[in-house]
Amino acid sequence: TLEAVFELRTDPRLNFNFQPRDNDRVPGYTAEMGDSYTLRDEIRSGWRISEAINGIRRSSGAVWDSRKLSYVPMQRGSATGSIWELEVANGNYNIEIGFGDFGNTDHTNTFRLEDMLVVDPDGRDGFDTYSFENFKIEDGNLTITPEGSNVKISYLKIVPVGFDLHHFLAVANGTGEGEYASGIQVPITAQTATGTDLFEWAGDTTYVDDFSSNETFVLMPNQDVQLRPSYISTYSLAVENGTGTGNYREGAVVNIEAETIEG
Repeated sequence: TLEAVFELRTDPRLNFNFQPRDNDRVPGYTAEMGDSYTLRDEIRSGWRISEAINGIRRSSGAVWDSRKLSYVPMQRGSATGSIWELEVANGNYNIEIGFGDFGNTDHTNTFRLEDMLVVDPDGRDGFDTYSFENFKIEDGNLTITPEGSNVKISYLKIVPVGFDLHHFLAVANGTGEGEYASGIQVPITAQTATGTDLFEWAGDTTYVDDFSSNETFVLMPNQDVQLRPSYISTYSLAVENGTGTGNYREGAVVNIEAETIEG
């Protein structure tokens, strides 16, 4: 039964990222790629439509959270085809849903969560995040139906009441991204960029152990965290017949020493 499947799961939290098929997977999230409603990996979810819906990927240097860089458009010309559903056991849940598209402002993310109408509070803009506490599901499915204009869904998090809702650590140009409980110490590493050196971490650095280190730790708070390494250019110094060869930042004072030649 569905209840048995949930009992067998070591973690009852379910996270979905709505994305195109060739998109990198977001750590800790199931890729929702526009397929029709079916059972996959012990999770029954999808669209009430026979054909697949193509996801969209955006590229934005201003957005560090990878969950918000992709979406699946919900409108498909018919109310039935627009509906996305997730089979869950009846009960009360804490839910977070992200809608939007940082590449455009051509959408109003008004929708129905089950029978409850949720109105986009600020109209056409880049992104909207909605949170629901103690939301009751009685029909065995979480149902999301678009009601606004050109609704675009990006991610969904759902967890039974009584379990902590983990928070997302976004690490742009680095490793460590994923969902974590508050109080967990998470190792992060900045990617190496040719001709540069790590200057410092930018973003929510309050929670970073050493914001000037390439490899450090984040102590997860009770909220999402966004981080990105900031780089500075380095230049190569070559010293023949002496010491001091290496890569240095602009303005660095470098000690060089000539080799002593006998005779």
